[in-house]
Amino acid sequence: MIFALMLATISETNGCDTGCPPPQHEGVATFTTPYDGQVFFVPTGDMIELTGQVTGLPPDRNLGVHIHETGNVGNHCMDAGEHYNPENETHGGLTGPNRHLGGLGNIHTDSSGRMLFDLSVEAPRHGWMHDFIGLTLVIHSGQDDLGVNPDQGSKTSGNSGSRLACATIGFRHRTY
Repeated sequence: MIFALMLATISETNGCDTGCPPPQHEGVATFTTPYDGQVFFVPTGDMIELTGQVTGLPPDRNLGVHIHETGNVGNHCMDAGEHYNPENETHGGLTGPNRHLGGLGNIHTDSSGRMLFDLSVEAPRHGWMHDFIGLTLVIHSGQDDLGVNPDQGSKTSGNSGSRLACATIGFRHRTY
């Protein structure tokens, strides 16, 4: 009787009776004034899907987007450190031969300054949770050149310009 009551309580709290998937761990970056929006990091096998939107950005622009090495968003995002690059790779695009884990390429803003995230990236070798949670998602003021130029800025950061908006990637526990 007590077991049945406990089971009913558990089912009621997560909306699932039997054969339920295990709780899924996700990440979320929440942007605040003057920007607004959330970007979700959802693991799917050996990939991580990034979905969501950020508003209040310059309209009709390709802007470089990166994960930076710390979770500190102070000093106009400068305290977030450099691009996340634990394997010391050269900067590049998502589909190019060179890419460090922090490089997410460019995302276009629409005519109202809204950036929609809908991309998949390869999960870090050590597991995405270990690597991305606590870091910072940064939107830069310029287009990322994807590391194609010979200068050092291209090879490390894609010459993406100043840091426009940033948010720490936090832990999100979701039960279905």
